[in-house]
Amino acid sequence: MKSCIVVGLGAIGSGLKTAFLKNGYKTLTVDPYQKKADFVMSFEALDDATLTSILGDCTTICYSAEVGNREDYIRNSGLSAENAHRYKEFVQKISEINPSIHVNYIGGSWTRYGFDEEMNVKDGAGLKTNPNAYEQAKTAACSLCSELSARFGVSMTFWDYISVVPNFSPNFTIYKMVSESFGEPSTITVSKGDYGRPLLHSADAGEAVVKYMNSVCEDGSGTKFRVVIMPGSFTKFETFSGVVSEALEEYSEICGRRTPKIVEQETTPEWLRLRCEGSQILKDVGFAPDVRLIESGLRDTCLAAIKDVYKVDVGGEGVYRMCVFDLDGTLLGQDHKLSPATIEKVRELSASGVMVALATGRSGPAVYDHVEDLNLGKDIPAVVYNGGMILNFKAGEKASEAKPLLVKPVPRAVARLCVEVAREAGWLVQFYTHETIYANPLSEEHRDLMRRYAELTGATHTVVTDNYKGILSKEEPIKILIMTDEVDETMKVAREKIGGCNFIRGTFFMEILGPGVCKGNTLTTLCERLGVKLEEAAAFGDGDNDVEFLDLAGLGVAMKNARPGTKEVADMVTEFDNADDGVARCLTKLRLEGKFDV
Repeated sequence: MKSCIVVGLGAIGSGLKTAFLKNGYKTLTVDPYQKKADFVMSFEALDDATLTSILGDCTTICYSAEVGNREDYIRNSGLSAENAHRYKEFVQKISEINPSIHVNYIGGSWTRYGFDEEMNVKDGAGLKTNPNAYEQAKTAACSLCSELSARFGVSMTFWDYISVVPNFSPNFTIYKMVSESFGEPSTITVSKGDYGRPLLHSADAGEAVVKYMNSVCEDGSGTKFRVVIMPGSFTKFETFSGVVSEALEEYSEICGRRTPKIVEQETTPEWLRLRCEGSQILKDVGFAPDVRLIESGLRDTCLAAIKDVYKVDVGGEGVYRMCVFDLDGTLLGQDHKLSPATIEKVRELSASGVMVALATGRSGPAVYDHVEDLNLGKDIPAVVYNGGMILNFKAGEKASEAKPLLVKPVPRAVARLCVEVAREAGWLVQFYTHETIYANPLSEEHRDLMRRYAELTGATHTVVTDNYKGILSKEEPIKILIMTDEVDETMKVAREKIGGCNFIRGTFFMEILGPGVCKGNTLTTLCERLGVKLEEAAAFGDGDNDVEFLDLAGLGVAMKNARPGTKEVADMVTEFDNADDGVARCLTKLRLEGKFDV
């Protein structure tokens, strides 16, 4: 299996990781900034042994330099210089451990600045006065790759990554169109042709990077400047302008304006035409973004512009386009099954156009039966392992055929430490991979705990006797679970001896996830992939593992039977518990209130 490290956890880094996983890479994300050390391993925080283990069998690194935007770097004169210094140190460390790795330097905002002879960044290098500063900085960044490659002997490629830069040209942005409609006569001027602002979500843009990279750089060599994706709209001009016109017409009365007329420019600027040729390049290598995401992005941006320009409230206030349900204690009854009433109401919700998703601490296989019972006739995405993975259950396919869209494993070094601490303390450890749950029972008490867990979730265990050495040599766990009737004391000891992870309390078990991994953070990624804003998502849950999940969603619904802390962060609490179809009854109430008029 190919392996890859993505450096940086911003929008670009997250999108790249998702795309690499989808394309068969074993992938790890390392963020190079100490300020994020509480949420993920920072590059500097890794000891030499762990770093050597990570880099030793790696074939590809994508170093994502996109942090903030142009204005961030103008305001902070030292930020880009700090980034450049980190990058040089990063490449030097790689050369000492594994110089055969190929580094893809994904140029972002700070590559807009030039470099001096010592390869330090020249902050604020004429951006406001020199219209060619960006192009010059890209050339300098490409040269930096060549120089670092020569200095440290590491193969490198510079990639111009501009797919997610909004409002690329004031000539045809949605905001410009809406602003122009403010005048009299009410008209909107746009450029001709298949041009639009870049509307790709980071996961789709990451997919484009991987496809293009595989097609032009199969041998992983060279330092040639690459244009990864240009801001071609991947949609026709008629779609682009039509969305604006329709939205303005829909809200013309409250805006106090009549529907504007669309007027085409006589000519399209040459620089714009050349930039948009990137769309065809990506089409040639088989990349085509989801049209639904494009149209959703167009409409969302248009409504935001209308709201800003006309100072009015338009669309989406308290209306939810997606519902995400926890399973145990929420969607499922006390018998851990879906009731006929719940199935009926969820199907009605889906048929009305609301997206339905699941979010659970269960493994993928432990969700299969419930997905098939729902039988919505549509894809059902599911956050499983409490955020460690996203599965997409495709309509018309068996649930067992679902493929991971995202995996956030527990780092191998952390997993080994968990196993060692558990062995010393006499705890029972469960070790989760994609489709298998492993356990190492050492006593009858352990076997009893396994039976209780199997009765609760329907889980099937595979017993190991080598303290997980064989498994850890091959893969990282998605989740680790420690079973005990002394949960609070166990969590206290685990935090002291392991640390750096996300610990979640269960009834007679404790879960250990990778740094920063939880349902809430993975819900953010899921919404991004589906083109849904967090405020347009309604989340239902009951447990401690649902706190961030309910807090981040636009509407957080706690069950009547939820834990006190979960109720505290929720926007509302159901009148009935999960044993009395609490979700089904709440959905009926919300629909009557117009909360799902999508």
